[in-house]
Amino acid sequence: MKKNAPSETLDETDVQILRHLQDDGRLSNAKLAQRVALSETPCWHRLRKLESEGYIQSYQAMLDRRKLGLGELAFISLNFSPHTAEAFASLEKLVENSEEVLTCHRVTGEADFVMTVVAEDLDSVRDFIDTVLRSLPNVATIRTSLSLREVKFSSRLPLPGAR
Repeated sequence: MKKNAPSETLDETDVQILRHLQDDGRLSNAKLAQRVALSETPCWHRLRKLESEGYIQSYQAMLDRRKLGLGELAFISLNFSPHTAEAFASLEKLVENSEEVLTCHRVTGEADFVMTVVAEDLDSVRDFIDTVLRSLPNVATIRTSLSLREVKFSSRLPLPGAR
């Protein structure tokens, strides 16, 4: 498997900035500068460059889904027959407008798409499948697996030199 090398413009200080922000996205520029041994202005310029080059796409808080009443986590696989651009576009539009869909990927293998969905309870999962997913054109099969126990949940990416 070929590894994607980071841009040649990333140096060790940039990687440190990314690492610290993955750990705590609320770091002030002053604290971040201190942690990476820069003065505030150069740190701010590097941060803006990382944002403008797309290394940092956004900032958000990680919320506890259970405390928000979203106790069910479902992995849903969809197969389409026939495969049409219109059917795939319908799914992509639906996914973009569905807050309960956390992730959706077009994949190889047995399924055409796999998505991660959160819901209040099993009835809500069933309702999402029956009223939302089954309304899509050309859906041939829907397979659902429920999470019994969350072993790891993270959005942190491995960074160069992190091992």
